Amino acid sequence: MDEFFRSNPKLEKLRVLFCFTENPSIFSHMAHIDFKLLQTLVVVMPQNSYAFVTIPSKFGNMTCLRYLRLEGYIWGKMPNSIVKLTRLETIDIDRHGISQLPSGVWKSKQLKHLCYRDSGKASNSYFSISPFCPNMYSVLLNNLQTLLWIPDKFFEPRLLHRLINLRKLGILGVSDSMVKKSSVKKIDRC
Repeated sequence: MDEFFRSNPKLEKLRVLFCFTENPSIFSHMAHIDFKLLQTLVVVMPQNSYAFVTIPSKFGNMTCLRYLRLEGYIWGKMPNSIVKLTRLETIDIDRHGISQLPSGVWKSKQLKHLCYRDSGKASNSYFSISPFCPNMYSVLLNNLQTLLWIPDKFFEPRLLHRLINLRKLGILGVSDSMVKKSSVKKIDRC
């Protein structure tokens, strides 16, 4: 990856970047390049590589980013600057890794798809919708259509009807009590 960054003089003009790397400092290398036009970023790290990754706050300067996928063992947390990505439509975090997204993600008007395969490291605030819906009459300012792989311990069924654009919901480890709490007639067990 280092050689790719050094040998390409016009990286700023990239629209799509797929990184398959073992280098945990990939995001630090990317911070030195102005990816203003980047629309799709996919970073895949091997599952046998355990390294803490720092995602710099400059990450929020990728103003055209629409699709973000992080896969593999990418341990760390998303910087608060991700909420500045006003065009971001999809966040897809696969496998173990990112332990926390900024709470401002729930306020995003553009975010349509949030997929997160939990490693058991997620904090309670990660998936809690209630800070943005303090009462049942509050309106979530989002266009969320897909919410997948959410652990049932972090999901609040009483707020399900507030996600008015939701088309696809995947709750991981659905318990009988979750089914009873939910107003949904049928929940497919994951």
